[in-house]
Amino acid sequence: MRAKVRRGWACGRDSDTIREDNSLNVRLVAAAVWAVVKRRDTEHFGKVLEFLQIVHQQVPDLVFYRHHAKLCAGLKGKLVLDMFEKMRCPLDILKVLDNLFPEVLPDDPFAAPHDLWKVGQCYQEFRNFTFRLIRDDKFRTHYLQNALATFRHVSSADMFGGPTTND
Repeated sequence: MRAKVRRGWACGRDSDTIREDNSLNVRLVAAAVWAVVKRRDTEHFGKVLEFLQIVHQQVPDLVFYRHHAKLCAGLKGKLVLDMFEKMRCPLDILKVLDNLFPEVLPDDPFAAPHDLWKVGQCYQEFRNFTFRLIRDDKFRTHYLQNALATFRHVSSADMFGGPTTND
């Protein structure tokens, strides 16, 4: 059976015909998500986060809650730091920060109380760090020139243990 499937951000075409096979669809989306992360294409990290949330809700035992939370926190953190690099308005950064790193975590039935506490601590530390970046011009300038510049020069091979290619 063949069906028209709308392909959005993941494939770069308006529509195409592919088999209506859920495992194939999941593999295609997973490959697209991996490509976005590998390229560090922060413009689409929101979609990556959506995909991770859906997978976590549908198959909660696939990855430990703490690992899922760490991965999501890293992507969210990169989204916020990217706003600093792009010199976005501090109010816009604070809005995104409140959305991605809420002061009170929503309950997750798959998380142990200790894991929720640890993730909450991580979120609070990142919030404090972001507030300092906003308040302290000297700290922000130093961080953007040194820490983020160093990260930009780390290759995908260094991060993911493979050759750097634009697949």
